[in-house]
Amino acid sequence: MKGNMRNNKRKIPGMLYILVSFIPWIIYWILCGMGNKLGIVVPLAISLFLVVPQIRKRDFNMMDVTSVLYFCVAATGTFIFNLNIFIEYSSFIGYFVLFLMAGISLIIKQPYTLQCSKRDYPEIYWKDK
Repeated sequence: MKGNMRNNKRKIPGMLYILVSFIPWIIYWILCGMGNKLGIVVPLAISLFLVVPQIRKRDFNMMDVTSVLYFCVAATGTFIFNLNIFIEYSSFIGYFVLFLMAGISLIIKQPYTLQCSKRDYPEIYWKDK
């Protein structure tokens, strides 16, 4: 009975999951756009919240992992090395990091949207071109 209940769990649809993955970035751009250092702390906390279940499942979303790495670097630079670059240039740096993430995902032939798309289709279709 427990096995059936696990199989019946509903997953967040792929497009909604992409939106959820962008939430840390949206908060980052809003708060840093106002010059607030919380624009780094809050997105880091949200990114960690998104990655923790992925660690348990050992199934990682490239965008969420990129977010955690970026916000860790931004927090280190801002709070330890007292750099304001991550706040002052949050738009440019953030977009550039997301551009690199998307480009690398294409180069390694694992587009970051593929994992989210798999949520909407049965596993039998995952290998189809």
